[in-house]
Formats: sequence, structure tokens, C-alpha cells
Amino acid sequence: AGWGFKCAESTNPRSDNGSIPLIVANGCFWGRQHIFAHDLELQTLNRTSEEVTAIAGYFGGSGGNKRVCYDNSKNISVYSQLGHAEAVQLEVRSEAELSV
Repeated sequence: AGWGFKCAESTNPRSDNGSIPLIVANGCFWGRQHIFAHDLELQTLNRTSEEVTAIAGYFGGSGGNKRVCYDNSKNISVYSQLGHAEAVQLEVRSEAELSV
């Protein structure tokens, strides 16, 4: 069983180096970041540690406030209240990598 990503070119513009940024918002980003960095990039795509691109953060949401925080006792800029999702972004270098 493969990873089986499908992306429409028009919704995934290429970066300056020609890779496609892939953003996956599917729950706790700390655990997902490990899965994408270790299982996908290192093991499946045979990238070196220096080539790993998976980063965790918040995606989506609204409002002009640039500060986004995890749940906190003062409820300051809580990501879920701003409509953000926990996400992982990684770089897909070629169409072939999408079908691994």
C-alpha cells in the first residue's frame, strides 16, 4: 500500500525550486510531522536528513492577527477559535513522488 497523494496542479503552485508544497491538516501535527518526515520522506522517498522538508504549523483560519497559539489558560489567539487547523507541510519534488 502506498501513500497515494493526488493534487491538482492549479491548486498546488510550484515553489521557486520547482517542488510542489503539500499541506496536510489531519490532526495533531507533532505526531503527523514525525510520520511524514520519518516514514514518508526518509524511508519511502529515501531522502537524507538534510533533505527532509516536513514542518508543523497552523493552516487556514481568518483574521489579521499573526499570532496563533495552542490552547492556553488565557485563551489568547487559540488556533481553533481562529479557524485554524494543525497541519504539516512538505515539499513534493516531482509528479512521481505523488504516486509512491
